[in-house]
Amino acid sequence: MANIVKYSNDSIKKIPVEQFAGKTFDIISGEMVILPTKTNVTIRTLLGSCVAICLIDEVAGLLAVNHFLTPAYTEDFKSGLFSTNKMLSELIKLGANLENIQAKVYGGANINQLKLFKTNIGEMNSDFAFDYLKYKKIPILKYKIQLTKGLVIQVKNNFDINTKELG
Repeated sequence: MANIVKYSNDSIKKIPVEQFAGKTFDIISGEMVILPTKTNVTIRTLLGSCVAICLIDEVAGLLAVNHFLTPAYTEDFKSGLFSTNKMLSELIKLGANLENIQAKVYGGANINQLKLFKTNIGEMNSDFAFDYLKYKKIPILKYKIQLTKGLVIQVKNNFDINTKELG
């Protein structure tokens, strides 16, 4: 696999890795990306109450990142369940083994400082991510969740993830 594979509701795009070698590839809410770890590409996304689940299978040499808006199930990449199921099944189709996959989880901020709503969507998203990964028996190596500000993450090909809080 010498492509970055980007998934969204309206398309699946295969982009040659060479186009982004040494560069940053951005994803937004409702998108997911899978790429080989033997590349020099950084995946970046901006998170508020959304969550990004980052998965790696070092044996298969595959890295994946999704960015979801809600844990509720709809057939939409903005749904945590749909997006994460699709990410995992696509990784396995490309040669990953569930027993080798490890995770890192980011986002799920409670950025509603006015407390107008009783529901904390960031907490719900974070809870979903942890429950899903526990159910699939995927170990979580690191997480940074439920902050009070947005977060930019940069996922490097070696699964090193840099974060920067906003505000």
